[in-house]
Amino acid sequence: MKYSLILSYVTRTMLSTIVKRVKNDWALAFQLAALLCISYSLAGAQVKPKESYTLNGQWDEPQRRKVHLLNLNNEVVDSAQVVGTQFVFKGKLAEPNLYFIRVDAAARRYPVFLEHSAMRVRFSKDGTYQLTGSKLHQQWQAYNSMFVDPIREQLIRLYTQRSDALKQGDSLRFNQLMKQNDSLSIYFGTHQKDYIAQKPYTLFNLFLLTESGMSDDYIANMLTEFKSELGNTPTFKRLEEALQKKTQQRAKIVTGTQAYAFSLPDSTGKLHRLATVGKKVTLLNFWASWCGPCIAQFPVLKELEAKYSRQRLAVIGISIDDDRQRWLQALRKLNPPGLQLSARKDQVLKDNYAIYSIPQVYLLDEAGKIIGINLEADALNKKLAELLSTKP
Repeated sequence: MKYSLILSYVTRTMLSTIVKRVKNDWALAFQLAALLCISYSLAGAQVKPKESYTLNGQWDEPQRRKVHLLNLNNEVVDSAQVVGTQFVFKGKLAEPNLYFIRVDAAARRYPVFLEHSAMRVRFSKDGTYQLTGSKLHQQWQAYNSMFVDPIREQLIRLYTQRSDALKQGDSLRFNQLMKQNDSLSIYFGTHQKDYIAQKPYTLFNLFLLTESGMSDDYIANMLTEFKSELGNTPTFKRLEEALQKKTQQRAKIVTGTQAYAFSLPDSTGKLHRLATVGKKVTLLNFWASWCGPCIAQFPVLKELEAKYSRQRLAVIGISIDDDRQRWLQALRKLNPPGLQLSARKDQVLKDNYAIYSIPQVYLLDEAGKIIGINLEADALNKKLAELLSTKP
């Protein structure tokens, strides 16, 4: 099983919300759309003129504060001063999309699905809010309350239990809980297909498809379904372009090609280059601390390292964790095999190795050429035996 980076981001985004809820006793509305920031830019090509929108805001009581409208890249696209109890945002949209209202400089953000219409948002004393005038926002709210919120509650429980297991050093319990987390992610992906395929197709269907983390074949098939109604939207065009880019990158990373020569830091900050490994058969293992399937394969890789390290096998783990502290914690608790490096900010490396899902394993020969990609445990063991059993 592999974790799509987008699908896994669903879990990580949820967990970010969970942490805030646990610490602050406050449930931030689910920010599933934030994962669009991974692969897509809101500055993509526009295929039709922008259309106007108006968003009027109101509080129950007079306020002395400023509000900001943020896009999915966390960029401020508009600001307004509250006058009495009211404020207003006006502008133009290339297409409807999810934005966030931030009050003053506070961390709290209110998700709002904006579209080409006159909308109104009302804030209550208890911290809740209600947006009217946007059918897509209503769809988004229904999707959250019926589907996402129940899953988030289960993730809260699993997250708390995993944290306790880590503190107690109970790796067996931790791995069991990760399996439950993985099953929940699979359930999420499976049932999300039902929402994506609901007719009539609207931008909300396309919005979910963009976030879904489904296979490229599935996305391509759904784009064919959507094309007649949604083919002229910027989001549709971005999805098409992203699929083309992935196909082109994967075509460059095949057996027989020279592996990209990276330079990455270890946990102390010391840089390591692929070339410094020397003339060894090298196993590159891309993983992350939040990836259950990655952690599950550590024992197999440890066995291979112990078996073949004297026969000139080098194991290099490359973490794609965004959070350096979580990576360092995972190194201490999980003790993954091999030299451990971080590719947290190295998008060039991720592109050159076409890292769109993890775990991702590349086997390189002594000349640095790729001789195996994502080999199963038995096949990997057999390949290493062929390469190394006769080596001095």
